[in-house]
Amino acid sequence: MSKEDVLPRLIIEAMPFPLLVAGPNGEIVSANSAAEDFFQASFAMLRKLDVAELFPFSSPALEALGRAREGGGVVNEYAISVGTPRYGGERIVDFTTTAIGEAAGHVLISIQRQSMAKKFDLQLSHQGAARSVSGMASMLAHEIKNPLAGIRGAAQLLEPSLAPQDQPLARMICAETDRIRNLVNQMEVFSDERPVEREAVNIHVVLERVKQLLLAEAPEGIHLAEEYDPSLPDISGSKDQLVQVFLNLAKNAVEAMGGQGGGTNPEQLFAAGYAACFQSALGVVSRRKKVDTSGSTVTAKVSIGTIDGGAFGLAVELEATIPGVDADTAQELLEAAHQVCPYSNATRGNIDVKVSVAS
Repeated sequence: MSKEDVLPRLIIEAMPFPLLVAGPNGEIVSANSAAEDFFQASFAMLRKLDVAELFPFSSPALEALGRAREGGGVVNEYAISVGTPRYGGERIVDFTTTAIGEAAGHVLISIQRQSMAKKFDLQLSHQGAARSVSGMASMLAHEIKNPLAGIRGAAQLLEPSLAPQDQPLARMICAETDRIRNLVNQMEVFSDERPVEREAVNIHVVLERVKQLLLAEAPEGIHLAEEYDPSLPDISGSKDQLVQVFLNLAKNAVEAMGGQGGGTNPEQLFAAGYAACFQSALGVVSRRKKVDTSGSTVTAKVSIGTIDGGAFGLAVELEATIPGVDADTAQELLEAAHQVCPYSNATRGNIDVKVSVAS
């Protein structure tokens, strides 16, 4: 082998930062010594991997790799996380991908570790963001407490002039403004990690307050049945927070029964998060299989039902639309995404999940 043939390889090996070459199908076809040290794996091991296995789930590095391969240019990503616990651990780096014109579909990947100064800057930025959030929470709490004080004062002034049957409503307004004010006060200590102050709480008093608040909203067609157990002892907790928790649960139940609950229930939030996460997983799987799913949509339906033993459990139905892809391929992609999606992995064995292609 001539010097001219050996020199390019010697230059690549002399580079102090990791260099990889990814093939058209994501396979690793070349890596220098710095890359082996960075990922703590020999080239013999790396060449058996798909390049996507070296990066965290949904990493911007994968998108940059695809853009460079499709556009034929240079794509840079700064201060991103690369590596996995298996291959060297996650680190913050600057990432450059360059299409190799003479080798169609091949992309050169350059990784440069950030300096300690940049890491400190990033940490300071995070600390500044935390202080900003804390300051915003304090300002928001102040703005909320001002009208609460006005509402409470108005209720106190109105109470003497009200009919006897309406005076309890005025007192309830005063009590609720006090409770909400106490909850809002906690926003002013946003970063305070001290445990919640607990006291002996009569759960019947908490539930009675929740009942009064629900009845004040007068939901049509909703009947509240009281079945209290007077033998229950006091519990240790925060009365205001317990009222809020049971009030949220009761309003969700009212909404589920067709009443005027309003708002978003936890099942809807879980469905939205699951659908978004599954969409990202579908994108990762489709890139690996070289299938275009850029126009796809995923919807999730979450329901509550009984399970063995009479307890209650969740069930999820994931339905995807993938334009331009036949039904068999689409179903195969969904099954693969179901194995990758963090939501699916977290709930597997605990929640019944069905994935299907929209008809």
